[in-house]
Parts: sequence; C-alpha cells; structure tokens
Amino acid sequence: MSSIVVGIPLRSAFLALMLALPIVGAHAQHGFVGLGTGLSRISAQGSTLERATRPSLVARAGLGSGPVQVVLDWQTHGLGDEQPFASDYQGGVTTRVPQVLRTGFLLLGLQLEARGFYLRPSLGVSSQSFAVYLVPNGIDAVAGEISSEGGLAAALSAGYRFRLADRLSLALELSALHSSGEDSSLPRSVLALQLIPLLDF
Repeated sequence: MSSIVVGIPLRSAFLALMLALPIVGAHAQHGFVGLGTGLSRISAQGSTLERATRPSLVARAGLGSGPVQVVLDWQTHGLGDEQPFASDYQGGVTTRVPQVLRTGFLLLGLQLEARGFYLRPSLGVSSQSFAVYLVPNGIDAVAGEISSEGGLAAALSAGYRFRLADRLSLALELSALHSSGEDSSLPRSVLALQLIPLLDF
C-alpha cells in the first residue's frame, strides 16, 4: 500500500512554484503569500456514511505579471478525524464506522484576476486518510489505526480579493476539489469555503 504524507514541506512547494514561473513570462513580477482557514464539506464516492463538514487549512504562494499568476496551493481538509479502535470490528461484524476523511492537496494552478474577482483551475496530487484494522484471524480486530495514500487531484476555485491596505488583502474563496484515491480509498469530493489573508510583494 503506497502512502503520501499530508504535511508536505512548504520549501518543496516554493521550489515547484519557481519551476513554474516560465508560464507567466519574463515581465515584471509580483506575487503574494498567505495562510488561511475555512470549512469543508467532504464526501467519499459511493458511501453515505463517510461525509462530514470539518475545518480546513490552506497555505498559498503566487507569482505572476498583470492579471495572471501561477499559484501553488497546499490545502488540508477534514481536520478532527475519529480514531479507529479494535472494537470497531469484532466477530466478523463492523460495529462502528469511524469518520476518517482528512484529505490533503498540493496543487499548481493558473489564476486569472480582474477587479478583485479571480478564477483558478488547478491540478496536482492528493493524500487521503482512512481507517485500517489488523485482523489476524479474519474475525476480530486487534488494533486500528489511520493510514493514508496518494492520488491525482484537480480543483476549480473562484473568489474575490478585498484590499485592506497597500500590501495586505483578504481572499474569500469557494473551491471544488476532487481526489482520485487509490487502492484502499474511494474518490473524494471537497467543497470548501475559505478565508485567506494575503501579503502582497
């Protein structure tokens, strides 16, 4: 089973951003960095049990010229997962389904902005957490834990930047994200409403 760590180091994210700069050309560049939070509605495809509204975190960096910016986005949705226990699966029967929905994204997108409004399609990778049980006799679990695995991801975000000061703005953003999942986890969809303070440079 492959796995990917949700907390990807931000320095790796900034390196990927630097590699993407040729997309916006060699004109005068400006950019922004930001860290924000919000609420997300997460659902797993084919399951009515794995669905919840949870807090989210986002870290973002963008660089570009004029109304076009290349944006590197790290997001994690579904904070506050329930812990799986051995008692969830006993006697060959599932007695409890823990809500394990944390889903992380590392995305690279092209943001088009006009008069404060912006639209950003993105592609990248995701990491999905899920419950795993150790059942040596096939009947009774002796332990439960949270594991994760990666997959491809896509997102579409729309928002508005409120100018608060010369180099400070506040982005209110609605995003639809999709994680493809892999061997042990179903595809997931995320609808997120987030508020991100941005420092411009």
